[in-house]
Amino acid sequence: MMNKYTFHAKYEGALHLMLMKMYLLFIFRLITTPFAILCLSSCHMAVYANCLLS
Repeated sequence: MMNKYTFHAKYEGALHLMLMKMYLLFIFRLITTPFAILCLSSCHMAVYANCLLS
């Protein structure tokens, strides 16, 4: 019979690793998304201004 604790110990490592990966990805996205949005919006503004001026 499968013991609850051995089962837990077996999959805790993998689960913890997956959660850590998800957490790190979330933090990475949280940090990079505003910069990406700023970059995109500034690029769009530059293109828009260029189109208006020409």
